[in-house]
Amino acid sequence: MEKKCRVVDVDGAGSADDALLLLALRSPDTIVATADNELRRRLREHGLPNIYYRRSRHGLMLEA
Repeated sequence: MEKKCRVVDVDGAGSADDALLLLALRSPDTIVATADNELRRRLREHGLPNIYYRRSRHGLMLEA
């Protein structure tokens, strides 16, 4: 896992969703993968891409 992922410290974030949003805003090459509709809405508001699972298509979808 350590070869594929990196651990980051996001100061000033109140929740995990806030931390993911801050990370995505600070790092333009970051794409958040989530099943959380509220987080996806917040990412969309900022024009940030995200990956989510769509059951009807049995696969991952990229929303940009």
